[in-house]
Amino acid sequence: MASVLTNIDMGKESTAQLVSQKEHLGILPICIIVTTFNRRDTTKRFLESLMRQLEKYSTSATVVLIDDASSDGTPEMVLKEFPRVMLLRGTGQLYWAGGVRLAVNHLSERLIGFRGILLINDDVVLADGSISSMIKIAETHGALIGGTVATHSGEIESSGSSLGLICKPKPKLKIANGTVQDCDLLPGHIMYIPMSVYRTLGGFDEKLPYRFIDLEFSLRAKRSGFRVLLAPEVVAFTEEVHNYYEETSSKRGSLSTLVRNILLDPKGPYWRESAYYLRKVSPILWWLWLPFFYRAFFVAVFRSYFEKLPFVRKPITPITLEK
Repeated sequence: MASVLTNIDMGKESTAQLVSQKEHLGILPICIIVTTFNRRDTTKRFLESLMRQLEKYSTSATVVLIDDASSDGTPEMVLKEFPRVMLLRGTGQLYWAGGVRLAVNHLSERLIGFRGILLINDDVVLADGSISSMIKIAETHGALIGGTVATHSGEIESSGSSLGLICKPKPKLKIANGTVQDCDLLPGHIMYIPMSVYRTLGGFDEKLPYRFIDLEFSLRAKRSGFRVLLAPEVVAFTEEVHNYYEETSSKRGSLSTLVRNILLDPKGPYWRESAYYLRKVSPILWWLWLPFFYRAFFVAVFRSYFEKLPFVRKPITPITLEK
């Protein structure tokens, strides 16, 4: 079967001409953006899954993979085994949002030559037909669409959500239930954005350097009158579920260490970015919700110092007696 991967490399005039000629036919390629860092085997498994789906459903696509200075042979593997993938290299300081932004900036005006943008993580294996189904639903409704990512045992890793009325930063999770559902927020674990929506909203927020660009974009789309949808079925599977609260609150150290490793860590609730995002979510009461974002940090600090108190019982280490 012929490859359905395409490389868009044309000037502004020819790109605009291609759009005018093909847009009504629905045969423009989609742009798939994925980031990775030191996950060679995981990335390979994902790309194999992706290629199977693109080939099976004849989905024309340009795959852009951003490798943020991996040292485990990931870029070499991609170049050797997936030569049609557009590989961009980062400095090691991009993180997820920075990687997505690098891809968008690299493509620049060529973006309008795409039907839409699919953001997706490389830690998933796609469910059969999920990409083609998401594209069809999104373009039928002129909407953004995301999907539920789960383990094969049924644990939910990510999904769409609706903002809570009492505590906006803690959204109500929505899970695939067989019908298309409306949401307020979609994670970039897997999210398809029709190009008409992307261009109308003006792209991703430049003031979010590390994370939140997916949630902010979907919320901005919702407030601009576009529908934000959740696919009816689970769209991808992953091997493990990450609980940020548990992972972060279990950290131990001095106050300065915890501030450095949590509050100032781009992968954590980086304070400047969190405050900006919360102002977008709740312009009036954002300051009230700010401590909610830092609850894992406060728990980690409390436990770090509480466990050092003399009256706190320490776990007993079993002693093995020699025979």
